[in-house]
Amino acid sequence: MNQQRHSRTGVVTAVTRTADGYELQVDMGSGDPLTAEHYDEPGGEHPPFVGDFVSVQRGEGAGNYRTTGYSRSGDEPVAVSGEHRFFTRDADGNVTGVMHFKADGTLEIT
Repeated sequence: MNQQRHSRTGVVTAVTRTADGYELQVDMGSGDPLTAEHYDEPGGEHPPFVGDFVSVQRGEGAGNYRTTGYSRSGDEPVAVSGEHRFFTRDADGNVTGVMHFKADGTLEIT
């Protein structure tokens, strides 16, 4: 990873559950994956899927990388500015449940 850049986007190639959370293998374009710690917001637990895009930031110390955000590959966004949408996925990555807080104040659950 270019040390002049503080953050870059890669593709998740493996997700491993550890005693402390999740560890990811991320391909930053070189074909040689780096290892990164997965971070969730407080109260959340939602590890990514292989194939998801991930923003990776270098932490303190040699080889210390952390994830800072995710995006699903290939799907168009649904939520607009001011909205918040949560969803669950099955083992193949298909959306199976949605909770969508809309900007007009309504909540849609499917």
